[in-house]
Amino acid sequence: MYYFASDFHLGYPDYKTSRRREEMIVSWLDSIRKDAKQVHLVGDIFDFWFEWRHVVPKYYVRFLGKLAELSDSGVEIHFYIGNHDIWTFGYLEKELGLKLHRTREIQIIEGKKFLIEHGDQTPFESWIYRAMTKFFRCRIAQKLYAGLLHPNLATVIATSFSQRRDKYIITEDLNPGQEKQIKYVHWLQHNGYNADYYVFGHRHLAYQMTLGNSKLTVLGEWMLKNTYAVFDGQEITLHTWHE
Repeated sequence: MYYFASDFHLGYPDYKTSRRREEMIVSWLDSIRKDAKQVHLVGDIFDFWFEWRHVVPKYYVRFLGKLAELSDSGVEIHFYIGNHDIWTFGYLEKELGLKLHRTREIQIIEGKKFLIEHGDQTPFESWIYRAMTKFFRCRIAQKLYAGLLHPNLATVIATSFSQRRDKYIITEDLNPGQEKQIKYVHWLQHNGYNADYYVFGHRHLAYQMTLGNSKLTVLGEWMLKNTYAVFDGQEITLHTWHE
Protein backbone atom coordinates (compact mmCIF):
# COMPACT_ATOMS: atom_id res chain seq x y z
CA MET A 1 0.00 0.00 0.00
CA TYR A 2 1.05 3.58 -0.66
CA TYR A 3 -0.05 6.23 1.83
CA PHE A 4 -0.36 10.00 1.41
CA ALA A 5 -0.99 12.63 4.10
CA SER A 6 -0.34 16.34 4.54
CA ASP A 7 -0.90 19.37 6.75
CA PHE A 8 -0.29 17.95 10.21
CA HIS A 9 0.87 21.45 11.30
CA LEU A 10 2.62 20.02 14.33
CA GLY A 11 3.19 22.86 16.78
CA TYR A 12 -0.14 24.59 16.15
CA PRO A 13 -1.77 26.18 18.09
CA ASP A 14 -0.07 25.22 21.37
CA TYR A 15 2.02 22.45 22.89
CA LYS A 16 -0.82 20.46 24.47
CA THR A 17 -3.01 20.39 21.35
CA SER A 18 -0.09 19.61 19.09
CA ARG A 19 1.12 16.83 21.39
CA ARG A 20 -2.29 15.16 21.24
CA ARG A 21 -2.27 15.40 17.44
CA GLU A 22 1.24 13.99 17.35
CA GLU A 23 0.13 10.96 19.35
CA MET A 24 -2.74 10.41 16.89
CA ILE A 25 -0.39 10.58 13.92
CA VAL A 26 2.02 8.15 15.55
CA SER A 27 -0.89 5.75 16.13
CA TRP A 28 -1.84 6.05 12.46
CA LEU A 29 1.73 5.36 11.37
CA ASP A 30 1.78 2.32 13.65
CA SER A 31 -1.43 1.06 12.06
CA ILE A 32 -0.06 1.19 8.50
CA ARG A 33 3.44 -0.11 9.11
CA LYS A 34 2.59 -3.74 8.29
CA ASP A 35 1.52 -3.08 4.69
CA ALA A 36 3.10 0.29 3.84
CA LYS A 37 5.57 0.27 0.96
CA GLN A 38 5.80 4.04 0.80
CA VAL A 39 4.56 6.96 2.89
CA HIS A 40 4.30 10.35 1.19
CA LEU A 41 4.16 13.36 3.53
CA VAL A 42 2.96 16.15 1.29
CA GLY A 43 3.97 19.34 3.06
CA ASP A 44 3.19 21.45 6.13
CA ILE A 45 3.98 18.50 8.37
CA PHE A 46 5.34 21.03 10.86
CA ASP A 47 3.82 24.41 11.50
CA PHE A 48 7.39 25.70 11.65
CA TRP A 49 10.60 23.84 11.00
CA PHE A 50 14.10 25.27 10.62
CA GLU A 51 17.45 23.52 10.72
CA TRP A 52 20.36 25.53 12.03
CA ARG A 53 23.86 24.06 11.71
CA HIS A 54 23.72 22.43 15.16
CA VAL A 55 20.12 23.02 16.27
CA VAL A 56 16.66 21.75 15.29
CA PRO A 57 13.30 22.35 17.04
CA LYS A 58 13.21 20.28 20.23
CA TYR A 59 9.63 19.02 19.81
CA TYR A 60 8.01 16.16 17.84
CA VAL A 61 10.38 13.45 19.12
CA ARG A 62 7.71 10.73 19.05
CA PHE A 63 6.78 11.54 15.48
CA LEU A 64 10.39 11.80 14.32
CA GLY A 65 11.26 8.59 16.15
CA LYS A 66 8.39 6.75 14.46
CA LEU A 67 9.51 7.96 11.03
CA ALA A 68 13.04 6.72 11.78
CA GLU A 69 11.65 3.38 12.92
CA LEU A 70 9.58 2.97 9.74
CA SER A 71 12.48 4.03 7.55
CA ASP A 72 14.85 1.62 9.29
CA SER A 73 12.37 -1.20 8.75
CA GLY A 74 12.36 -0.61 4.98
CA VAL A 75 9.38 1.71 4.45
CA GLU A 76 10.23 4.38 1.90
CA ILE A 77 9.25 7.81 3.25
CA HIS A 78 8.98 10.84 0.96
CA PHE A 79 8.85 14.35 2.39
CA TYR A 80 7.63 17.23 0.19
CA ILE A 81 8.28 20.68 1.59
CA GLY A 82 5.30 22.95 2.20
CA ASN A 83 5.08 26.65 2.83
CA HIS A 84 5.57 26.07 6.58
CA ASP A 85 8.48 23.61 6.48
CA ILE A 86 10.65 24.92 3.65
CA TRP A 87 13.73 25.20 5.83
CA THR A 88 15.16 21.69 5.93
CA PHE A 89 18.80 21.34 4.94
CA GLY A 90 19.81 17.70 5.41
CA TYR A 91 18.84 16.67 8.93
CA LEU A 92 15.69 14.76 8.01
CA GLU A 93 17.44 12.93 5.19
CA LYS A 94 20.54 12.06 7.22
CA GLU A 95 18.94 11.15 10.54
CA LEU A 96 15.60 9.68 9.42
CA GLY A 97 16.39 8.43 5.93
CA LEU A 98 13.64 10.50 4.32
CA LYS A 99 13.65 11.31 0.61
CA LEU A 100 13.21 15.07 0.33
CA HIS A 101 11.44 16.83 -2.55
CA ARG A 102 11.55 20.62 -2.94
CA THR A 103 9.52 20.94 -6.14
CA ARG A 104 6.73 19.08 -7.90
CA GLU A 105 7.74 15.47 -8.33
CA ILE A 106 6.76 12.77 -10.80
CA GLN A 107 6.63 9.33 -9.19
CA ILE A 108 5.91 6.08 -10.99
CA ILE A 109 3.95 3.85 -8.61
CA GLU A 110 2.78 0.44 -9.77
CA GLY A 111 3.06 1.64 -13.35
CA LYS A 112 0.96 4.77 -12.77
CA LYS A 113 2.29 8.31 -13.06
CA PHE A 114 1.76 10.46 -9.96
CA LEU A 115 2.46 14.19 -9.83
CA ILE A 116 2.88 15.07 -6.16
CA GLU A 117 3.56 18.40 -4.48
CA HIS A 118 2.32 20.46 -1.58
CA GLY A 119 0.25 22.63 -3.90
CA ASP A 120 1.06 26.14 -2.72
CA GLN A 121 3.17 27.12 -5.74
CA THR A 122 0.34 27.53 -8.23
CA PRO A 123 0.11 30.45 -10.68
CA PHE A 124 -3.33 31.20 -9.19
CA GLU A 125 -2.02 32.44 -5.84
CA SER A 126 -1.78 36.19 -5.34
CA TRP A 127 1.42 37.89 -6.46
CA ILE A 128 2.05 38.91 -2.83
CA TYR A 129 1.93 35.29 -1.69
CA ARG A 130 4.15 34.11 -4.56
CA ALA A 131 6.69 36.87 -3.85
CA MET A 132 6.70 36.03 -0.16
CA THR A 133 7.29 32.30 -0.71
CA LYS A 134 10.01 33.06 -3.24
CA PHE A 135 11.73 35.18 -0.59
CA PHE A 136 11.39 32.40 2.00
CA ARG A 137 13.00 29.94 -0.44
CA CYS A 138 15.93 32.27 -1.17
CA ARG A 139 19.20 30.81 0.20
CA ILE A 140 20.60 34.26 1.04
CA ALA A 141 17.52 35.12 3.14
CA GLN A 142 17.68 31.72 4.85
CA LYS A 143 21.35 32.16 5.75
CA LEU A 144 20.72 35.65 7.13
CA TYR A 145 17.78 34.37 9.18
CA ALA A 146 19.89 31.54 10.58
CA GLY A 147 22.93 33.69 11.29
CA LEU A 148 21.44 36.89 12.66
CA LEU A 149 18.72 35.56 14.99
CA HIS A 150 19.04 33.31 18.02
CA PRO A 151 16.95 30.13 17.47
CA ASN A 152 14.65 31.03 20.40
CA LEU A 153 13.83 34.45 18.94
CA ALA A 154 13.65 33.12 15.37
CA THR A 155 11.13 30.45 16.40
CA VAL A 156 8.90 32.89 18.30
CA ILE A 157 8.84 35.28 15.33
CA ALA A 158 8.12 32.55 12.80
CA THR A 159 5.35 30.81 14.74
CA SER A 160 3.56 34.02 15.69
CA PHE A 161 3.69 35.22 12.09
CA SER A 162 2.49 31.96 10.52
CA GLN A 163 -0.39 31.47 12.93
CA ARG A 164 -1.59 35.03 12.43
CA ARG A 165 -1.69 34.92 8.63
CA ASP A 166 -3.09 31.46 7.89
CA LYS A 167 -6.67 30.25 7.97
CA TYR A 168 -6.04 26.79 9.32
CA ILE A 169 -9.56 25.47 9.52
CA ILE A 170 -11.45 25.59 6.23
CA THR A 171 -15.20 25.75 6.70
CA GLU A 172 -16.55 26.68 3.27
CA ASP A 173 -17.89 24.14 0.80
CA LEU A 174 -15.94 23.18 -2.28
CA ASN A 175 -16.56 25.49 -5.25
CA PRO A 176 -15.17 23.64 -8.31
CA GLY A 177 -15.32 26.73 -10.50
CA GLN A 178 -13.10 28.72 -8.14
CA GLU A 179 -10.95 25.95 -6.65
CA LYS A 180 -7.28 26.74 -7.23
CA GLN A 181 -6.13 23.14 -7.16
CA ILE A 182 -8.58 22.19 -9.90
CA LYS A 183 -7.48 25.13 -12.04
CA TYR A 184 -3.88 24.17 -11.31
CA VAL A 185 -4.37 20.65 -12.70
CA HIS A 186 -5.79 22.14 -15.91
CA TRP A 187 -2.76 24.46 -16.09
CA LEU A 188 -0.35 21.55 -15.54
CA GLN A 189 -2.02 19.48 -18.24
CA HIS A 190 -1.95 22.42 -20.65
CA ASN A 191 1.78 22.85 -19.99
CA GLY A 192 2.72 19.23 -20.53
CA TYR A 193 2.76 17.97 -16.93
CA ASN A 194 0.48 15.02 -17.57
CA ALA A 195 -0.14 12.35 -14.96
CA ASP A 196 -2.62 9.65 -14.07
CA TYR A 197 -2.94 11.02 -10.55
CA TYR A 198 -2.35 14.47 -9.07
CA VAL A 199 -1.90 14.58 -5.29
CA PHE A 200 -1.76 17.87 -3.36
CA GLY A 201 -2.01 19.14 0.18
CA HIS A 202 -2.15 22.79 1.30
CA ARG A 203 -5.84 23.40 0.78
CA HIS A 204 -7.11 21.90 4.09
CA LEU A 205 -10.06 20.44 2.20
CA ALA A 206 -10.20 16.73 1.41
CA TYR A 207 -11.78 15.83 -1.93
CA GLN A 208 -11.27 13.87 -5.13
CA MET A 209 -12.27 14.73 -8.66
CA THR A 210 -11.86 13.18 -12.10
CA LEU A 211 -10.43 15.66 -14.61
CA GLY A 212 -10.26 14.17 -18.09
CA ASN A 213 -8.25 10.97 -17.89
CA SER A 214 -6.67 11.99 -14.59
CA LYS A 215 -7.75 12.01 -10.97
CA LEU A 216 -7.07 14.81 -8.51
CA THR A 217 -6.75 14.03 -4.81
CA VAL A 218 -6.47 16.84 -2.26
CA LEU A 219 -5.50 15.40 1.10
CA GLY A 220 -7.10 17.67 3.69
CA GLU A 221 -5.65 18.23 7.16
CA TRP A 222 -5.14 16.68 10.62
CA MET A 223 -6.34 19.46 12.91
CA LEU A 224 -9.97 18.35 12.70
CA LYS A 225 -10.56 15.82 9.94
CA ASN A 226 -7.51 13.47 10.03
CA THR A 227 -7.78 12.57 6.35
CA TYR A 228 -5.31 10.66 4.22
CA ALA A 229 -5.22 8.75 0.93
CA VAL A 230 -4.30 5.18 0.05
CA PHE A 231 -3.24 3.79 -3.31
CA ASP A 232 -3.60 0.01 -3.54
CA GLY A 233 -2.05 -0.37 -6.96
CA GLN A 234 -5.35 0.08 -8.76
CA GLU A 235 -7.11 3.10 -7.27
CA ILE A 236 -6.48 5.94 -4.84
CA THR A 237 -9.09 6.55 -2.14
CA LEU A 238 -9.57 9.02 0.71
CA HIS A 239 -9.95 7.84 4.31
CA THR A 240 -10.37 9.30 7.78
CA TRP A 241 -8.27 8.07 10.68
CA HIS A 242 -10.15 7.12 13.85
CA GLU A 243 -8.17 5.81 16.79
